[in-house]
Amino acid sequence: MLFSLFLFAILAYSHPAFAAKCEDKEEAYEKDKYTVRHVRIDTPVDWLFGSVGDAIKRILTDKDMPIKAHHFFTTKAFDDGFIFVNNNFNPLQAVPKARFAARLAYPFIENCDGSQLDVVYRVYSLSLSNYLIRNFELGGKREVSRAVPETQTTSRLAHFYVQPNVGYNRSRAVFGGASLLAQIPSRFINNVSLESSGSTSSSEVGLDASGSRERERGLIRYTEWNFEYFRDDIQEGALDLKRATGRAQILAATRPIGDQELTLRFGGAIEGGNRQTDENAAELPADALASSGHKAIKLFVGASMNAGRHDFKASYGVQFGNAGEGTKIDYIKQVFDAGANLRLFPWDHHYPIALEGRFAAGIISNKGVLPVAERFFGGNVEENFLSGSTWGIQSNPFIRSYPQNRFAYARAGDVFGGERFVSANLTIVATVWAEPLVPKEVMNYCARPKLPSDETAPENPEDGTCLSYDEAVEIALSVAESSIKSSYLSEKKKFREMTENVKSLAKPLEELRGELSRVRQNSDPAVQTALTKLYDPPPPGATEASGSFAYVHKTTKKILADIEDEKVTRGDVKILAVGVRNEPSYIQDMAVDLEALAALLPSTQAASITALRGTFAAQGEIIKTKFDEAMKTTEAAEAETQAKEEMRYPTRVMKELSHEANLYSFSPVAFFDVARLWQSPNQPGDVRRGAGVGGRFSLLSFDVTAGYSWNIHPRPGEGRGAFVFSLGLSNLFR
Repeated sequence: MLFSLFLFAILAYSHPAFAAKCEDKEEAYEKDKYTVRHVRIDTPVDWLFGSVGDAIKRILTDKDMPIKAHHFFTTKAFDDGFIFVNNNFNPLQAVPKARFAARLAYPFIENCDGSQLDVVYRVYSLSLSNYLIRNFELGGKREVSRAVPETQTTSRLAHFYVQPNVGYNRSRAVFGGASLLAQIPSRFINNVSLESSGSTSSSEVGLDASGSRERERGLIRYTEWNFEYFRDDIQEGALDLKRATGRAQILAATRPIGDQELTLRFGGAIEGGNRQTDENAAELPADALASSGHKAIKLFVGASMNAGRHDFKASYGVQFGNAGEGTKIDYIKQVFDAGANLRLFPWDHHYPIALEGRFAAGIISNKGVLPVAERFFGGNVEENFLSGSTWGIQSNPFIRSYPQNRFAYARAGDVFGGERFVSANLTIVATVWAEPLVPKEVMNYCARPKLPSDETAPENPEDGTCLSYDEAVEIALSVAESSIKSSYLSEKKKFREMTENVKSLAKPLEELRGELSRVRQNSDPAVQTALTKLYDPPPPGATEASGSFAYVHKTTKKILADIEDEKVTRGDVKILAVGVRNEPSYIQDMAVDLEALAALLPSTQAASITALRGTFAAQGEIIKTKFDEAMKTTEAAEAETQAKEEMRYPTRVMKELSHEANLYSFSPVAFFDVARLWQSPNQPGDVRRGAGVGGRFSLLSFDVTAGYSWNIHPRPGEGRGAFVFSLGLSNLFR
C-alpha cells in the first residue's frame, strides 16, 4: 500500500490533476497557434534540493533555450528545446567498470485546453558493468536512476543511495526498513551497504563491504569480493529461528565464449557465526542441534548462456559445515539450481509471452550432528547460497503457496526442516498492454543527417531518399565496430611499425610553419587567398584553425601523442595519409594547396615551399604503402575478428531494445509450483503443489508483481495459500 501511495504521488506530481488530453500531432497545435503555458523538466527532487531546482531554472531561462513560456508553440522549437535540455545534462560515460551507459529522454505535451499547452521533458539514465549486463539476474543491484542536472549537492549525494522498503508475508506480517549504499573511492572496497528491516515477529540486519574489478583482456574478465555480517530473527509459526553469520566471499567470471556468450563463474566463501532455535533439545534426535556455533567453507561453480532471445543458467554449490566444535566436518550440504527465461512473440514483438522456469534441488549428508537451522525449509521467499553476490544460487525449496519458511515438514511430527528437497517453478507472463520504448514516430521518421566521416559509414543517401531509424543505428554500430578494430589494431606489431613513420613529419611541419609565417608578410591578395586555404586562423571565440596545413598539423600532433600512449587509431592515420572513401588525404590536399601557393611566390620562397611539398608527398606515400601492407596482414584480420566478437552483443541488444522493449506494460501472470521435502532418505514427504494468478506492471525495467497462489490439497495445519508480491529489476540488456 505504501508503494502504491508513493507511485500515485509521483504520478500526481508528473501529471497535473484533470490535465486535458493532447491527442493531436504537434503540427496541429502549431497550426492552431497554441501558446506555451509552461515549460518544465520533470524531476521529482527539485523540491527537496534547492540546487537542483536552481539548475533546472537556469536551463529553462537560458537565453538560448529554443522554447519559452508565453510564446507560440512550434514543432521546431519543441524539438530544439529537447536537444538543448539533453545537452545540459551530465554527459554519458562508459568506462571499463561500467561499459554500458544509456539515457532515455522523451518530450511530450500535455494539458491542452483549446489555446494553451504545457511542454514537459523527462530524462532517465542508467549504467551497467560489462559483467552485469550479461548476468542472468541482477542480484539486487540498482539499474535505473532518474537523471538530474549535476550540482554540488547531487554530486556529493551521488555516492549515497538510500532506499526505503516495505513488504508483507504471513511469516513476518507487515515489515519495513531501509537500505543505505555508500560508494567509497578505494581500490579494494568500492561499496558499503547497510540494510535493515523489522516487524512485530522478525528482524533482519546486514552490513556488507564489497569491491570488484573488471578486465578488458584475458579469460577472467570479472572478479568481485565482499565481506558481510548478516543476522536475522524470524518467528516461523511455533518456531523462532535466529542466525548470525560473518562471511568473506570471492567470485570470478570468464569472458563470454562463443556465439551463445557462455559465461562461467566460480568462487568460494568462508563463514562463521551461530545458528539458534527455540526447539526443545530433549525432543530432538541425537544428531539434531537446536542451537550451535557455525563454521563453513563454500565452493560454487555456474554458467549462463543465451540462445537468441532465450537465457539459461545452471549452478552447483557445496558447503562443508561445522557445528562450532573443533574442525571436523559435521555435514556436507549440496545444492543445484537451473533456470531458463524464454521469450516468445506469437503476435507482436511488443507483446511477448515470457516463460520463466526454475529447478532446484539439495541434499545434506550428515556426518555427525546437524543444526536444525541448517536444514532445508522453503516458502515464497528465495534464499541465495551466495549471500550478497550478483550471482544467485537458490538454496531452498521455492513454493509460492507457502509463507516464508513454512514449507518445513515432510510429515506431521517431523523435526523442523528437511535433509533433501526438489522444487520446480514456472511463471507465465503474457503482455496485453504496452507502450513501446522507441515510439513508432521515431521508427518511421525520415531523416537526412550528415553522416560520420569514418570509413565504415556508407555513402550519403541521394536527395529524396530517407535514412530510417534502423539504418541510423546500423551506421552508429558500424562506426563503433571500426573504433574497436582500431583499438585492437593499435596493439599489433605491424601497425605500430607503420605509425612510427609519422614521426618523420614533425620536423618538416615546423619548417613549413616558419615558411608560411614569412609568406604572410606578402601583401598580394592572391597570395593571401592561397595562404588562407592552408591556414585560416580561428575566428573570435573559437579555438581551432582551419585549412589543409592546420588539419595535417593537428592530426599529426594527435598521432604523435597517441604513439606515446600506444593507442593510435586507424582512422587518424587514414585521413592523414591514405584518404577515406575515395577522397584525398589531408597530406594530398595540402600538397595541392602548396603547389598553388608556390606558383604565386618569388622563386626563392617558391623553391622552399616546393621542396617541403615534395617531402610531405614522399612521406605520405611511404605511410600509405605501409598502411596498406599492415591492413593485409593476419594481425589486421585478427583485430577485425575481435571487433566483430565485441560488437555481437551490443548489436543484438540495440535491435531488441528498438523493436521489442517497452516503456511500460501490463501483463497477467500465472504461477505453477511443485516441491517435495525429505526428512531423511527414508522419510519422503508428499509432493506439494501450488498454482496462482496475478498481474505484473513494468516501468522500463522495474517490475511490480502481485497475486495469490493457492495450496492444492493442503495438509492439516497448512494454510490455503499465500499472497505473492515482489518488486524487482528485469535486465533489459541481457
